[in-house]
Amino acid sequence: MPSRSEGDQSFIRPPLIVDDSGDILVFASVEEAESYLEPWAAKQGIAVYDAEGRLVRLVRRGPRVRVAPGDSIPWHSEVLRDRLVSYLSRIGEERTKRSNQWLIDAPLSELIELAADWGRLG
Repeated sequence: MPSRSEGDQSFIRPPLIVDDSGDILVFASVEEAESYLEPWAAKQGIAVYDAEGRLVRLVRRGPRVRVAPGDSIPWHSEVLRDRLVSYLSRIGEERTKRSNQWLIDAPLSELIELAADWGRLG
């Protein structure tokens, strides 16, 4: 599938969800993610998704990281969903106030919203 150019962020739908080996961070905007993420994240291939499940690329630009579009189609929505369910299950029902069955049945948008309560920075 063709990728968009680095400068065209029109296909990226915030928030951005970063999966760092199972730890989830949620950024409200591209700018917020770019100001927080460090260049090593681009080098190590940290997984970053937009709100619809598109895989987003991190590009190292000197001492900064730029967020660049990946695929224009949200091919990775089920992978993102699985990672969010796993993350929220580890947090636990007592803290999230949601059962594992709710997590399994919830739409992606609600999983992102709940994960943002625990993984939002800024």
